Amino acid sequence: MSSTINLRKFLHRFKNLFLLIIIVVPLLSQAQSAEKKQKEHDKKIEQQIVNQDKAQEEALKRHYKMQAPEVRKRMRKSKRQAKRNNHRTHKWYNRIWYGLFKRKVYWD
Repeated sequence: MSSTINLRKFLHRFKNLFLLIIIVVPLLSQAQSAEKKQKEHDKKIEQQIVNQDKAQEEALKRHYKMQAPEVRKRMRKSKRQAKRNNHRTHKWYNRIWYGLFKRKVYWD
């Protein structure tokens, strides 16, 4: 009989501790696993961004390698010309006038 009383006292004394162990420990482990997953996900996204940047740089390099310097110069010149012509494209009647009767006008 005394052993059951002692057990009851023991359980009563450490009731909160048992509850803590039963409830909090699984929650902590769950939080840790969620944090781990989040870190992995962030790493994946970071890697994707880095890969995209690399691919973009490679594409740009290839693009500029394909073009000879004079082609690039001509392209730059035409872009400058388009910017100079841009003031003509502002008004609707100028668009019509330069579009129909004058030379080609570019607007971005």
